[in-house]
Amino acid sequence: MSRQSAIRGYGLVSAQGNCANETFDAVLSGATLTSHRGSLSLSCTSNRVTHLALMAAREACDRAGWSAEALPNRRTALVIGSSKGPIENWLAMMENRAAYQPLVGVGALASDIGSHFGMTGPRFTFAAACASGLHAMIRAHLLIQNHEADRVLVIGAESSLHPIFIATFARMGVLSKQGACRPFNQNRDGFLMSEAAAAVCLEAQESGSHSLIIDAVAMASDAYHITGIDPTGESLRYVLRQLKSDKPVDLVHAHGTATDSNDPVELNAIDQIFACDSPSVFSHKAALGHTQGAAGMIGVVLNAMMHERQIVLPNVNTPLPFDTRSASVSSTPIPRKLSRSIVLAAGFGGATAGIGLRQT
Repeated sequence: MSRQSAIRGYGLVSAQGNCANETFDAVLSGATLTSHRGSLSLSCTSNRVTHLALMAAREACDRAGWSAEALPNRRTALVIGSSKGPIENWLAMMENRAAYQPLVGVGALASDIGSHFGMTGPRFTFAAACASGLHAMIRAHLLIQNHEADRVLVIGAESSLHPIFIATFARMGVLSKQGACRPFNQNRDGFLMSEAAAAVCLEAQESGSHSLIIDAVAMASDAYHITGIDPTGESLRYVLRQLKSDKPVDLVHAHGTATDSNDPVELNAIDQIFACDSPSVFSHKAALGHTQGAAGMIGVVLNAMMHERQIVLPNVNTPLPFDTRSASVSSTPIPRKLSRSIVLAAGFGGATAGIGLRQT
């Protein structure tokens, strides 16, 4: 029988909560992000991304019931998605040579997490801008599908709130001047950056067991512009067609950045490809901000929780959504039977990825 990748546990630390339930309940109640750092407070002043990743990973492993022996097992892999890794550590080293560390770069996060848990199995890091998390999730799925691992701890983590990055994104014109992210709203002007970590425990299972599984993955890229989406949306439509695969879709967790260029193209592609399904469309960025490399993994965790509770989270800050033919963008929670959902992510440089989740 074929092996499937099943979600056994998840963890989430965000600007709205120190665990998955806190975050979900905050978004459900209509919480919005009003500053880049939000309400998240950590005692650490350095290497925040590692602390965030460890918090999310511990919660995921607890939910999955993984024993102390599961992580050091050579059949357990670690896959990290982050656009920059512990970037604030790099900057500190540039200012203070005495702070030099032997391992520097985006891969340092996987080294820190792996060492903390004593992991000896395969270890990977993916940096694909804002698609990093989903690239990591797809590779984890392939590890299980190809019998390279039996369990995979997948983490998307990002803490890139140094003033240099805030200023850079502001110069690109993608940050909200209104101080509020309004995905798919006619009156929108960009997003707020934030930090977060999301983790998922994947396990191999034989076909037929009752669980939430990955039933489709897709990746694409375009060379239209280094920071802009192709206005035709062709790469995105390709990903959506691969994910649909003649199966109905109830929910699309969109990238939804509330920028001038992204939202109309993304919503039009969703509306076109899923015209017969009338899916609900949701973006978490109004509530949680744009976490770049962690965004796709946040989508996976929130989708898993929406499947569990059979409810679609509200698109807060979206009182005037674009007109659609079949897709639904609601500013209030929608109780709905969710059998199949999709998570999308797109990054600078044209990286685009998506994952299909199905309740068996």
